[in-house]
Amino acid sequence: MKNDPSGADRETKQAAAPAVTEASEPQPIPAGVQVFDWSAIWETVKTQGKSWALPILVVVVALAGFYGYRGYREGKEQKAAQLLVSARDLRPLQDIVAHYSKTASAPTAMLIMGREMYQSGDYAGAVSIYQRFEKEYPKHPWKTTAAMGQIQCMEAMGQVTEAAAAYTRFAQEHAGHYLAPLATIGRARCLTSMGRDEEARQVYEEFIAANPKSPWARDAEDAIAEMKRAKRQVLALPPTEALGPRLTPAAAPKAVTVQP
Repeated sequence: MKNDPSGADRETKQAAAPAVTEASEPQPIPAGVQVFDWSAIWETVKTQGKSWALPILVVVVALAGFYGYRGYREGKEQKAAQLLVSARDLRPLQDIVAHYSKTASAPTAMLIMGREMYQSGDYAGAVSIYQRFEKEYPKHPWKTTAAMGQIQCMEAMGQVTEAAAAYTRFAQEHAGHYLAPLATIGRARCLTSMGRDEEARQVYEEFIAANPKSPWARDAEDAIAEMKRAKRQVLALPPTEALGPRLTPAAAPKAVTVQP
């Protein structure tokens, strides 16, 4: 139920308040409800003259509107947070994005939607969500996450040349970001898909040397090992078959994880 921001439905003359004892404790005012003693305000207007009426009423109405709007916003924040916590599919997330886009939960819901669309193979839909994120939240700290999601979708759709260039730019522009290693690994993966194994191996090895303790170093090592196995398999084939299509295409990139 919405609170009346103006307080117009309050009785002109308030009922007598119960006696207050020393043991009584003040009760908090519910969010969005602000108590205004309208009879006292009107009495002040009458005693001070009409010249005071307009400024006083303007201030009172403004304060009432402010507190009512604050309560309205707090209610939307709570509702959006509940939807986000209880989400088990895309429908609650879509509801948050559509009806609670100004709440703190909306950016998170949008990134989760993009990730789920990516996981289900709806790469075009994921790209649309990530682009919308960048447009609606241009200064959000997770904007780089949306950018990485778009590059991964590009790679998954087979646009490996464009994705390789985008990964390179991302790693250069966000060198200190937690997703920068993912961009380097993604670039090497694209080079492998393009048949440029030697360049890919060099990228992996340079990454391992520079980041020996990185959690992504294991992925780089596994990728190098896979490239060696694929090469041995090709060498073991008869010449005519060895010239055929690549035996081991690059694995699809892992969806990015939201992290502040």
